[in-house]
Amino acid sequence: MEEKSSRVRYGIIAFSFFACLINYGDRIAISVASPAIIKDLSFTPIEWGYILSAFFWTYSIFGFIGGFVNDKFGARNTYGLTMIVWSIFVGLTATAWNFISLLVVRLFFGAGEGPQVPTATKLVSNWFPKSESAKALSLSQVGTTIGPILAIPLVAWLTVTMGWRISFVVLGALGIIWAIFWFLYAKEHPHQHKKVNQKELEYIHKGRDLQIGEVNAEIEDSKESVWSFIKKPYILSVSICYFAYSFVLFLVITWFPNYLVDARGMTMKEMGVFSIWPWVGASVGLVLGSYLSDQIVKKSKNRNLISGRKSVVVVCQLLTAVTFSLSAMVESTALALTLVTVAMGFLLGSWQYQSLVIAIVPRKKLGAVSGFVQSISAIGGILAPILTGYIVELTGTYNTAFYLGSAFCLLGSVLVAIFVRPLKKASNQNLESIEKATAL
Repeated sequence: MEEKSSRVRYGIIAFSFFACLINYGDRIAISVASPAIIKDLSFTPIEWGYILSAFFWTYSIFGFIGGFVNDKFGARNTYGLTMIVWSIFVGLTATAWNFISLLVVRLFFGAGEGPQVPTATKLVSNWFPKSESAKALSLSQVGTTIGPILAIPLVAWLTVTMGWRISFVVLGALGIIWAIFWFLYAKEHPHQHKKVNQKELEYIHKGRDLQIGEVNAEIEDSKESVWSFIKKPYILSVSICYFAYSFVLFLVITWFPNYLVDARGMTMKEMGVFSIWPWVGASVGLVLGSYLSDQIVKKSKNRNLISGRKSVVVVCQLLTAVTFSLSAMVESTALALTLVTVAMGFLLGSWQYQSLVIAIVPRKKLGAVSGFVQSISAIGGILAPILTGYIVELTGTYNTAFYLGSAFCLLGSVLVAIFVRPLKKASNQNLESIEKATAL
């Protein structure tokens, strides 16, 4: 009887899923608790904008540094240690007593989380064939949308019943528990894991060596430096598009709960229920975006990875721009909430940026280039909370922030449409080999 392929790679991506779940649960906690924290520590909207943004100052820097770190020390070690660092500082949020103390904690929290995305990308590159990279990254990324769905009501309930400080202690403890089990289970490469059999190992390596829709040998053998890849128009376009994605995403993460209370008149308990909606839409959009991208690749004439990812990014970013801007124009709270939910679905549907990077960058340079792309996207996270804070304090409304995010999405979609192009097409022989390699 023929040996069945093991499925250890799915255990690895399950851990990454829970890491992303904890990651975004930790990020959104401060926004959910914001009405209580602002009241307790007497912050102005501008001060609160800087506190929310501080996370991204170090997140951006360490996202780039983290790419080099996990290239040198491995995704397994980097993932576990960054989880420990950020979880400690999530817990220490409970000790903040003024603007400076909370700002410092947020800076260290951002430094801890910075390497997470390039590390997850490197992990997928190590453990999955390229034909499954988008699916694997999306399965992992679903944790970023489910995390807020679980964290929002938990933090709201803890804040109302036990005070805002206890919620951060609970979230920090969850991250430490994850790290312990991660180090017990994970290995850097499939061949190092005792439960990976030969069939799974062969499948991973066959799928890694043959890309759908392009001949990657010339890229893998490329002597170009990291900086030469970073300067290419298609990498810069993907980076700017990812920046637009992050601006809207982190505007919603950092200010949307407060927006529902301030601008839409909800109570803390109502906010804890209704601020989940956009994340339900985001979860659906993330899964559908990945599925549609894979279907476009499979049905295209040459099964080109880049074309499939690109088309989903462009269309979803355009639709995000339309629906997110409309949400600021309507009077009805229910309609505005529905439009933001739809916008978040389209936004997360566009999450193919790192899959594009995997398709066009050699594995030896993937961590650093992925880290650069992630760092540019993090600048959106830096600007969104600060600009929104100024807009709210100076105008008394959130509308301009919504319009600005929509404009960035429009720009990003146009740049990707123009500059990201398919690479060399695969031969029929390569396509036949791919079909055999992915037949498991």
